[in-house]
Amino acid sequence: MGVVAFVCGTLPIKLYGILQRRSQANKKGYSSLIISLLSCFAGGVILGVCLLDMLPDAQRDLVDLEKETGWTFGYPVLELCIGIGFFFVYFLEEVIDKLCDHGHDNTRQRRMTVAVLPPPIEESIHHTSDLSVISCEDPQKLSSDYSSTASDQPFGFRTETICIKDSEAEAKHEKRKALVSALTFVLALGIHTFLEGFAFGVQDTQSSVTSLFFGIIVHKALVMFSVGMSLTEKLSDRKWAVIILITALSLFSPLSATIGLLIQDSNIQQTPKAIISTVLTCFSIGCFFFISFFDILAVERKNKHSNILQWIACVCGYIATALMIIVAK
Repeated sequence: MGVVAFVCGTLPIKLYGILQRRSQANKKGYSSLIISLLSCFAGGVILGVCLLDMLPDAQRDLVDLEKETGWTFGYPVLELCIGIGFFFVYFLEEVIDKLCDHGHDNTRQRRMTVAVLPPPIEESIHHTSDLSVISCEDPQKLSSDYSSTASDQPFGFRTETICIKDSEAEAKHEKRKALVSALTFVLALGIHTFLEGFAFGVQDTQSSVTSLFFGIIVHKALVMFSVGMSLTEKLSDRKWAVIILITALSLFSPLSATIGLLIQDSNIQQTPKAIISTVLTCFSIGCFFFISFFDILAVERKNKHSNILQWIACVCGYIATALMIIVAK
């Protein structure tokens, strides 16, 4: 299980690098489109895992808990825990965003004074020179990264002092946010992977162990590829971090399966185990909901590529998860 998870999780690193190099060589943007579609496919897979795999598991755990304890919940407990997981990730990202913005306020600025030519001279320069002159008559054409103060000069010239913001802090800010998002993603998936391996470890018949083993293998091949694609896009300049996170996720299943075997031979009561499993599964679902919608799909919808193609890729990911669950069962 660990080997399959690692291979499928690190495969997108190589694929992403190939597509990036082709995108730089080919200006048509086909490689960039493929990367975007793969990310949307990953978002559909993660959404499918939430709705078709994890949610039924949580419902079964809740039913087992009610049978074990005799309790009857007249309250949507699962939905409450899912909401808690969703808002936990939401709160975590907002806190990190505020902390990053605090350091981002100290953005360094460079100031320089330039001469702006009047329109007649500017037009003649455009026709006789390769120089690129930006007209400052229309303030809407100016980037938000620039601010200026103007002073009139004789002979139709005027000078402007332009304040240019340094984009280095902005880049660090985005990288920090991407790393936090990736760590949250891995934490949520790690909980799911741990519970999945734990379920494998507590099986008590050879047939159930064999069927569940191959089911987990098929499940992991698709999910880990999608996770690797998402992490690679978030941390494209930190491949070492992607490899470390994928390695950690790959070790979760065999480790949790070993723990499951130990617990199967122990005398731990079923009730605490059912409570913990239900709560953690619902918490992970909430985390995945936020990540799939806000960190993957919403980001991809903002780029220049066709939203219809992105929608198709997302639906294909969801259908792939549905088919995977049929095969795994």
